[in-house]
Amino acid sequence: MQNNALELSSQNENENSLSSFIKPHLGKWSIDSCKLWIPFHNVEILDQSIFDTKLVISQSTGELESTFKTNAAKIHEDGIKTKYCYLSMPYKDQDGSDQLREYIVVLFNSKLLKERYFAGISERTIKDVYIELMKHEKVVFTYEDFLNSTLTDTDWKCDVMLGEDGYERMAKFLKSNTKDSRKLGSGYHEKNSQTNRGIQFSTRQNAVPSKPFFKLYAKAIELRNNSPEFLPSLFGSHSLENLAKLDGLYRLEFTVKNSNFYQAFNLGERSLTSALNWSEDKVKALSRSIIMKHLISEPRVKAKQSEKMKPMDRLFLGLLEDMVNRDKSIKRMYQIIDETFDSGEPSDRKAKSTYKSKFEKLYAEHFENLKKCQVSEVAQNAAEYFGIGDEFLKS
Repeated sequence: MQNNALELSSQNENENSLSSFIKPHLGKWSIDSCKLWIPFHNVEILDQSIFDTKLVISQSTGELESTFKTNAAKIHEDGIKTKYCYLSMPYKDQDGSDQLREYIVVLFNSKLLKERYFAGISERTIKDVYIELMKHEKVVFTYEDFLNSTLTDTDWKCDVMLGEDGYERMAKFLKSNTKDSRKLGSGYHEKNSQTNRGIQFSTRQNAVPSKPFFKLYAKAIELRNNSPEFLPSLFGSHSLENLAKLDGLYRLEFTVKNSNFYQAFNLGERSLTSALNWSEDKVKALSRSIIMKHLISEPRVKAKQSEKMKPMDRLFLGLLEDMVNRDKSIKRMYQIIDETFDSGEPSDRKAKSTYKSKFEKLYAEHFENLKKCQVSEVAQNAAEYFGIGDEFLKS
């Protein structure tokens, strides 16, 4: 079956102009960035400046006592940012004695892959990421220790050629289904400007499993405004020309922050190699779980089908079931029938009468007494009083 994201891309005007560096990766999940905790005893230090700032995790709160991003040693080359730091974690041993776990923590992202940036960090590209990290000559660790180290703050990403109209439709869906909340930081935050276009739920800093962080945003706009130094590494000498081909490209991104997320979403082992082995279906299911933490998820009405029902009646019942679950009145089905058989010919008049009678009977038997349907009918009647009945049916 053709990938859904590629189906979207085929509808977009830019599809034929998309270069090979992006088309193979549309609709595919991979890691965009992560923080890797490597046990200190597995690391050889080449640059002692890593010890200029020593970060400590509080035993009582489990939080950093100083900010990683502010204090970590930084490598910043051609818009590619990597950070290293020494971090210690005090703890009590079984005998009550004070002990210390020590780590070198590395924050890196898929920009290390340069022209293969859109491939993301995956099982296929991870060896190249490791090679780039070793080129920094800050620390040395084996490839095996690298793969077996612990992940936190992992951003997963999926790129789709959504287009501006497609984004508006998706944003409308997210906004109209967002759970109501009076809590600060809950709900959605939307930006719509020349420098930032997208919609975001929660923040990376404050994300918890019940309110995880995810966002959908225009990738070309983000690259143009936030990563101008990186563009030559990605596109070569024709940066702006190639960037223009990405208009309409949107990225969905979510964060798996810490061990609480692994437990809440039953993700298993927290190593880099484990995450790289996740299947597309597993990441897609995780994406759904994270998004739905913010959205209303009403139980779907399910009509009971009899084995004695004719195939066509079962199809009609399925159509009604879908209509009811989208909060539509039975009058919407009548409207569709009227618009389909509108020639005025005797055959059309007969078809109208037959199909309306069939749908009316099925609706009365399976749905009419449901509160959900009664609410839809009341709302439809009100829309008709207001003079917008047809528009409300089609909304």
